[in-house]
Amino acid sequence: RWSPLLRALPRWAAVALPSAAAGAPAATPAVSSTAVAIANAAAGIRFFGRATFGFPEQKATPKYAGIHCHPGRPFGYKNPRKRQDKVRRLPNVRLQHYDFDLTMSTGGQFHFRAPFPPRVNRTIEVKAPWGAHKNPWPTTEHKTYKMQWKNIEYVYEPRLMRKPHGHGGRRWSGPVTRVEHHLGGQKTTTLVTHDRRLLDL
Repeated sequence: RWSPLLRALPRWAAVALPSAAAGAPAATPAVSSTAVAIANAAAGIRFFGRATFGFPEQKATPKYAGIHCHPGRPFGYKNPRKRQDKVRRLPNVRLQHYDFDLTMSTGGQFHFRAPFPPRVNRTIEVKAPWGAHKNPWPTTEHKTYKMQWKNIEYVYEPRLMRKPHGHGGRRWSGPVTRVEHHLGGQKTTTLVTHDRRLLDL
């Protein structure tokens, strides 16, 4: 009955089980609390089904155990070491074949269309385009691309995700905001979604 417990113990841990004396009835072996704690820790490391992550809690599996969740700390560390008030400089990522969409033009021809608005790396300073020796737009701020039809405007700035899940076309995302302009310069702002990738589902 103690074989599963002993198998969960590491090799360096040994549990001495008392043997029954000759002629005496077999007694239940007494296992110290230290041995039980070591066995539970070892079993928790080996078997992922006992671990939980997230809120509300979900059972971890060998294939998925959460995103950067330390066991027992679903909300992170108490005193994390991170960059305070600093924007992380992200690398430039060139467009790949999966970033283009097959669309039809007004003449009935089909062509691959680049994503709009363009995916600008706003975490670095403004530089010349790739392969250019001189910047055609010598400004100190990144360009903004307005998406407006009559009095309806959508604000969306693509951002490179830190760790996307899925194919490469889902590496860029960000919040989408709907702005409705009224007379007198007034406007109504509504958050459509916090992740643009949810609109593709």
